[in-house]
Amino acid sequence: MIELKRLKWIASGILAGCVVVMSLQPLPLLAGPGYTPVRDVDSAVLNPFAREVGWFENNTANAGSFTVPAGKSLQITGVSGLAYTPGCTNVFVTIQATVGGTIVTHRLSLMVKDTTTGNGYFMMPYTNVDLFADPNTTVNIVVRRDVQPAPSVGWYCDIVLTGRLVSQ
Repeated sequence: MIELKRLKWIASGILAGCVVVMSLQPLPLLAGPGYTPVRDVDSAVLNPFAREVGWFENNTANAGSFTVPAGKSLQITGVSGLAYTPGCTNVFVTIQATVGGTIVTHRLSLMVKDTTTGNGYFMMPYTNVDLFADPNTTVNIVVRRDVQPAPSVGWYCDIVLTGRLVSQ
């Protein structure tokens, strides 16, 4: 009988210890700092977007373009590309878009000369951006060079844009 009472006291002591230890731990948070859930306040539908725009030497404007679909705004979140322009030392990219009815030109960084593949190759590593374009407007991508290649020399540009279309 004494042994049974002793086991009850030991068991209740262990149980009381567990309750104390459990009560000392912090309460779990529904969302900690940096992990706050985001809610789409305006209920817009987001659709992934990717577009590859390329052009060759017969394009005298040194530009490519596309039209944003009607009823959707475009948010461009990333840009990358490459160009083959023999004889050039500096190449950079601009993106022109209409935002809120105003045409704006965004000047992106210089393309990096790729010395591993030979003369004239330039790369633009993936670059995070946050650019916008209105529905049913044209987005122009222009590659600027410091030296125009001779008419008999081939060149090309290939730019990739990623982001999302937002339904209006």
